[in-house]
Amino acid sequence: VGGSDNNGNIDSEFVNDITLSLSQGNGLLTTATGFTKAPITGIANWNDLKYNSAGTLRILASSTGVNQVLSNVISVLNDSTSVVSSSASQPAAIGISSLKAFPAAAVEILRFRINDIGETDDLPTIVKSIKISRAEITDAASLTKTIGGVFVKANGNPVGISEPDIKTNYFTFTVNENTLVAPNGGFVDVSISIYLNEEGLTDNQKIQLIVDTTNHGFTIYPSGSMFNPTFPMQVTSNIFWIDVAASQIKFASIPIRVGVLLPFNITINATDLNNNTDKDFSGSVSLSRLTGNGILVFPAGSTIAIAQGNSIYSALTYSIPEKFSLLASCPTLNNIASPLITCGDSDGGIAAI
Repeated sequence: VGGSDNNGNIDSEFVNDITLSLSQGNGLLTTATGFTKAPITGIANWNDLKYNSAGTLRILASSTGVNQVLSNVISVLNDSTSVVSSSASQPAAIGISSLKAFPAAAVEILRFRINDIGETDDLPTIVKSIKISRAEITDAASLTKTIGGVFVKANGNPVGISEPDIKTNYFTFTVNENTLVAPNGGFVDVSISIYLNEEGLTDNQKIQLIVDTTNHGFTIYPSGSMFNPTFPMQVTSNIFWIDVAASQIKFASIPIRVGVLLPFNITINATDLNNNTDKDFSGSVSLSRLTGNGILVFPAGSTIAIAQGNSIYSALTYSIPEKFSLLASCPTLNNIASPLITCGDSDGGIAAI
């Protein structure tokens, strides 16, 4: 700021103190060297002015004996240099039991670090929303069908988040304000844990999560530093897989009505308690008539192997019209009775009398 004539020419002999003050703006204007300075050859310089809020401001300069002058509108933007990087280690790859389908059973699956570079704004990075994507690997699980819930920790402490919006290949959530904060010039370590849906899981499908470098979906609350549009590296978890362990057999497909001596099919699966199929199960199942007086015919035999978690009885027939039921048994699992099946002729009709 300098003393000048009406045409803007600097008066190099101007020596009156010049004082700066904030004229417009809601933030705090600071300087380590003071707001009042004596000009040198007519000009006073401030090289350390700082403003603690994003937005706009105007600065008023005043000195005795001359008119006050108001600066143009100055726009202040927070740093946009915050980034995400990988943590020192990732959770070890494990099979996630299909029974881990409640919050207390959540499994840690991904770690990353949020870094506030701390260039000029002296502000922390206050995280608002996070996007976690699926790595596109062979036999990747649908996140929608697989993930039942998400938990987040910051430096080991739980963080409040919204209900996650879970899509096939990514999920997002909003963080409660001021609960996930990287201090100015510092970092915060973040941990992501998940638990599974109860049903609809596919045994041995894989889960690998990433934080993308571009289109990363990380956003901030406006009172802090902003994220760089591009992160320096992709953060990648180890590969986890869904582990279904059979504890029962179930009738997966069974008719409610069949015709006399007409073929019908029945499917029996080896499943966990939530009816997810165990594709690794090795064993056999036997089928027999439980109730009824007819003859049940098995073209391929009454005992068959369970392969990929299921066994299919094809072209069974029943000999008389009545209601009957079946019993399925497995040497290493349970026995289970079927619902009643109605066997009846399909050529009946109504006639006038």
